[in-house]
Amino acid sequence: MYRVEFIGLPGAGKSTVRKALIDRLRAASGDGRYFTVEEAYLHGARLNMDKVFRYFLKLLPGSAAIKLSNKLVNRSLMHFEAQNRFLANYGKALGAFFSSHVFNEMSIDDRQSVISAFLEVGAFYESVNALSFKNPVVFFEEGLVQKSLMFVSPSGSYGKDMVNLETYLDEIPLPEILIYVKSDIETCSRRMLSRPEGLTRRLKNADAALICEFLKKTDRHLQEVASRASGNTSCAVIEINNNGKLEDNIDCLERRMREITKA
Repeated sequence: MYRVEFIGLPGAGKSTVRKALIDRLRAASGDGRYFTVEEAYLHGARLNMDKVFRYFLKLLPGSAAIKLSNKLVNRSLMHFEAQNRFLANYGKALGAFFSSHVFNEMSIDDRQSVISAFLEVGAFYESVNALSFKNPVVFFEEGLVQKSLMFVSPSGSYGKDMVNLETYLDEIPLPEILIYVKSDIETCSRRMLSRPEGLTRRLKNADAALICEFLKKTDRHLQEVASRASGNTSCAVIEINNNGKLEDNIDCLERRMREITKA
């Protein structure tokens, strides 16, 4: 299995790039080996989720079933078991966050939000990892590497938690392919403010200056993370600049993806 994760600033265009890349790869190959993480999770849910849920997931068509499975994750024994397996295997990564300065500076509500998002991605990772596909490529829009943004505080200084960040990155399972989607801070800020879901919870009451400062620190953080990941021989890091033409970026990504996955 090849696990692909996207990292980038909020508003950098990770969702757009992921969709365009998957559409291109599927159109070119037609071999059914490319899955979004939501599709892969649904496959497992139709086989292993609680019996009453499986019944409805098998009846519904793909898009409707994916929406339902996303609503059922926190009500499913399958999901909780996957979350527990993830904690048993990679709990030290969460421990690194608990030991950080940013954790101590967070409100209880923000801690709950960050930890919940981390555990949800971890449960998806374990659920997908347990599936039996033939040489699949599974695309996470945001995975465990992107969740390292928990170490970036909107109001605090950046750099105090480098040791904890290094521990976190050492303890999580890195993807086989990490796609770093870059975009300038002004564009990302504009996209963040224009999206239907708006700002992340930690930035809900932030003014424009604080949002800009957070994006600057996040940009520095992601460069550090990408540099560290590129030093791991089991993880291929691909960087693209999403301020350019989307078509050119997808051409580049398709070529690199086929080189790496030997497709």
